[in-house]
Amino acid sequence: MQSMRLPWSLVATPPHDYIRIRYFKSSAVSIWLFGLEFPDTIMVFSDKQMHFLCSLTLVSLLEVDDVVKKSAKEAVDVDHVVMHVKAEHDDGTTYCWKFECELKEKSNVLGCIAGEAPEGELLKTWTEKLKSSSRVSLCDVTDGLTNLFTVKEAVELTNVKKAGYLSASAMKQFVVPRLEKVIKEGKKVTHLSLREDTEEAILKPARINGKLKAGHGSIITCALGSRYNSYCTNVARTFLIDPDATQSKAYQVLLKTHEAAVGALKPGNKANAVYKAAYAVV
Repeated sequence: MQSMRLPWSLVATPPHDYIRIRYFKSSAVSIWLFGLEFPDTIMVFSDKQMHFLCSLTLVSLLEVDDVVKKSAKEAVDVDHVVMHVKAEHDDGTTYCWKFECELKEKSNVLGCIAGEAPEGELLKTWTEKLKSSSRVSLCDVTDGLTNLFTVKEAVELTNVKKAGYLSASAMKQFVVPRLEKVIKEGKKVTHLSLREDTEEAILKPARINGKLKAGHGSIITCALGSRYNSYCTNVARTFLIDPDATQSKAYQVLLKTHEAAVGALKPGNKANAVYKAAYAVV
């Protein structure tokens, strides 16, 4: 977690996308802190200050009952929490310049999530100006955030379990019976139609395309996912249609490998213990 011990860190969330479901570390920070995703928002943190630059609507949410300010004081003893309202057509240039000057006075090192491409005018403007600034040295804190999110609180564990239940139920109660019927009756079904039907079952589509046709010796792999309160799970199953001896043997090996890996998933075990358990079978 040493990478997180920086004088300043910045998190910038992308604008909301009404078509695609995306997964960003920056959005995870927002959800982890507030339980909500705050799109198109700049969040700047130091050991003594917090700054938020976003729309008036989002600022209003952050200021409800002073919850953010009270929590910042109670959790990390931060008194200075400032909300900056971004005008509708403002690209954030003015505040970026002010922050750049303030940063230079105290420290020129700024933590950021380096792997996320900026989206929207606000994020693009800040990224371009900070990268080109002679006052600022950027440092990637992605690994530190990953370590931080690894430990789940009780509410988070519940969200993961519910997402897992949705995925497993959809696979077991809908997808598998549907595939069995298609195979038994020798029908053809498109991936698109199966996806749309699955979406109706769990309200989160598995994005697949093309044709699905089962024949002798065919292998069908189905994967789907569910998202519950922004906590995600995925489940995949492989179906062998009249497999030959080689396919059957390979499946048995993979099944034993999977069982060994699951058996090693115990509290206190290191991640490499799971890999070693699986590798020992293969």
